[in-house]
Formats: sequence, structure tokens, C-alpha cells
Amino acid sequence: MMDVGRNMGLNINVSKSELIAHPHLTVMLLLSFQQIPSENAELLGAPRFSGIALDLTWAKRCDELTNAQPLTGLLLSVHRMLLLF
Repeated sequence: MMDVGRNMGLNINVSKSELIAHPHLTVMLLLSFQQIPSENAELLGAPRFSGIALDLTWAKRCDELTNAQPLTGLLLSVHRMLLLF
């Protein structure tokens, strides 16, 4: 895989790469990558699948909304509507 990438002008930094895969993956070619179970996978901070990562993200967002709720009385109703979108 590294040779094919090099021929295309791509250099893969294996130490910074992650492989989102089934935990029982046994393809020797891919074992050099850090493996992330699909239920823990995130892409740009957003969970990719249902599982632990999604549950933690939802809990964090709910906490943020709970903490912000007392402050909404300080905003005009028009501004509250903009925050919803």
C-alpha cells in the first residue's frame, strides 16, 4: 500500500494515521496503523457511528445547553431564535 501511494505521489505518515475497522481485522498490511473501533470513531470531532463516541458527544452537548440555559434570559427573543439555527 505504501508503494502504491508513493507511486501516486502520496506519503502516508503511519504514526499519525488511524484505521477505523472491525476489532477482529487481521489483514497484515493494515496492522501497522493505529486501529480505532467504529463505535469510538470521530471525524473532525463528530462521531461517525452510534456507540461510545456518540453517547459522550450527546452528554457533552446536553451539559453545555444546561449550563447556557440560565443565560438565555439575557438575550432578546430574536437572538434566541438565531442561536437555534
